[in-house]
Amino acid sequence: MKKVVTGSLVLGAVMGGLAVVQMPQHAQAATYQVKKLMGFRHPTSYDAKSAKSGYLWNKSHTKRLHNLKNYPKTTWYTTAKYSMKSVRNSGTYLKVINGTGKAEGYVWTGYLKKGLTQPIRMEL
Repeated sequence: MKKVVTGSLVLGAVMGGLAVVQMPQHAQAATYQVKKLMGFRHPTSYDAKSAKSGYLWNKSHTKRLHNLKNYPKTTWYTTAKYSMKSVRNSGTYLKVINGTGKAEGYVWTGYLKKGLTQPIRMEL
């Protein structure tokens, strides 16, 4: 009986040790952290620079919310500018929202160009 108990304890210890060795190590997620709020701005209008892909992200930069190529004629309005940094990358991002308020997120400044602040009025 003593051999069975000792054998069970040894087997349990070995199996427990293997379970600890094989546990997956959680890698740190490649999220962006806001390093500096570069100031609130008056709502400024921006347009996409091109019809190529450019994504609007959530604040931690882990989920793509919208693709700019799906909004080719949309004017984006921004109220804040952020300096964001991850483990490997950093950049300047704008918090933007479209005119209807249905699409919003954080976009890298390189994907946008300043748009018209006032609509052009044509008189006939």
